[in-house]
Amino acid sequence: VAVGGIIAFAGLLVPHIVRMLIGPVHRLLLPASAVAGALFILIVDTMSRTILPQQELPLSVLTGFIGVPFFLYLLFRRTGGALW
Repeated sequence: VAVGGIIAFAGLLVPHIVRMLIGPVHRLLLPASAVAGALFILIVDTMSRTILPQQELPLSVLTGFIGVPFFLYLLFRRTGGALW
């Protein structure tokens, strides 16, 4: 994420969420991930411009608030609560 930026982070986050909603059918997963990723960035960008008046939050702050808990959920769900 540090090298690739915010778009790469959305590219990691959104397909996992879409796969949980749609399932592993790649014929549907690829276009749904593209549309959901675009909507995710659009919504986060709109929120970053409107949350604080007269200021603009970086997109990485909002995607971090959304993405970190989700990836922690994925980690704990797969490992049964163990971190290593």
